[in-house]
Amino acid sequence: MTIWNPGDLPSDAPLYRTIADAIARDVQNGKLKPGDRLPTHRELADLLGVTVGTITRSYAEASRRGLTRGETGRGTYIGSVSSREPTFEHIEDSTDAAVDMGINIPLSFLDPDLSETFRKLSLRTDLQSALRYYPSRGAFHDREIGASWLMEQHRLQVSPDNILITSGGQHALTVALSGAFRPGDTIAVERTTYPMIKTLARRFNLRLFPIPMDDEGMIPEYLEDACRMNKIHGIYCMPSTQNPTTAMMSEERRLQLGQVAEHNNLLILEDDAYALLNEHRLTPISGLFPSLGFHIASFSKPVTAGLRFGYLSAPESFVKRVEHAIADTQWMASPLSARIAREWILDGIAIATISRKQQEARRRNLLCRSILEGQMLHSIDTGYFVWLELPEDWTASDFAREASEKKVIVTPLEHYLIGRDRPDHEAVRIAISGPESLPQLEHGLRVIRNLLDQAEF
Repeated sequence: MTIWNPGDLPSDAPLYRTIADAIARDVQNGKLKPGDRLPTHRELADLLGVTVGTITRSYAEASRRGLTRGETGRGTYIGSVSSREPTFEHIEDSTDAAVDMGINIPLSFLDPDLSETFRKLSLRTDLQSALRYYPSRGAFHDREIGASWLMEQHRLQVSPDNILITSGGQHALTVALSGAFRPGDTIAVERTTYPMIKTLARRFNLRLFPIPMDDEGMIPEYLEDACRMNKIHGIYCMPSTQNPTTAMMSEERRLQLGQVAEHNNLLILEDDAYALLNEHRLTPISGLFPSLGFHIASFSKPVTAGLRFGYLSAPESFVKRVEHAIADTQWMASPLSARIAREWILDGIAIATISRKQQEARRRNLLCRSILEGQMLHSIDTGYFVWLELPEDWTASDFAREASEKKVIVTPLEHYLIGRDRPDHEAVRIAISGPESLPQLEHGLRVIRNLLDQAEF
């Protein structure tokens, strides 16, 4: 029997999807018929010169579309037409769909192969224990691995006793706010900041106090001034790639900001969501001032969003309060998610995934800088988003509306702004990780470029 060959594959889309597209094409043209057996994962991988993991993802995608069925021990077969179910339509499958660069999607097509992970875990005799109740702070062995991960990847020296397992960074921020502050407390934030802190502040009846910022983020002198005139209880910041401006704090700035916090007895909420995308990592503020620092490190942006897994490091005096906050919200983070994260850390999958996503992000940033050359663009080489300062003729909301009418979504300044004072420049955030393919990203960026060029005439 001749082995099925997908033929020439386009290079402008994820490889696993182009293989699945080839299966769909050959089913439609009759080359593949119901009951036909596809090559084994290894056979097709060797034929195409790709990894077995890529073929696994391809067959999983074909199965999701209702094209194939798997039979344990026998292989993968083309399914009958009647067995196919309606499937989710990807943005790139519809020419009328918008190019969404408003949502900061972390390059999901490069996520680890979950089916292979489950295959490995299914061989473990202790897997069933992942369905049991665990302490709200998480199992000790998971916190122990977390301590090693934080030291090696985040440059944070921390004890397992100070680590709590959370359901991602957003959950970590929620329980840190709940455990560390009381209703009516004031938290200093950068003038433009991550919108979720605004949402959670409203929920917990906390006041946000905007602090001026520069290209390194929050300015320590202005924070000191605010502390002299107001009762500030803590600060929230993202020293490693601030969302949305991409500002990055130097070692000196981190030290200065921590010294102001120490002098004024401020707790530090340090959101390190994007740190692992940076090739040059610095010691977190929480590592310099451990008695004040809550450090948030999640898998969502650097590894995968769907796992909902993260580490929250808390000062010793606050660990119990934060543990109670976790118990109050969901009792514990999923032990199964912790087991998967542990597997990916120990076998190197997490590091390999981060490296792949850095490489893809670098390609996208180069493309973005090329198309938007000459514009006031703030970015990092391996970042997921850029901050575009607009010409004087534009307001951020008008620009976002005009782009939306041309089926390109960006996020305006208002979404991130704290307080009534506006920065000197209007700006929008462009999530270059949102489009799944480079051609789709290029189309969206050229629409943005055309809008910018029109403002010059």
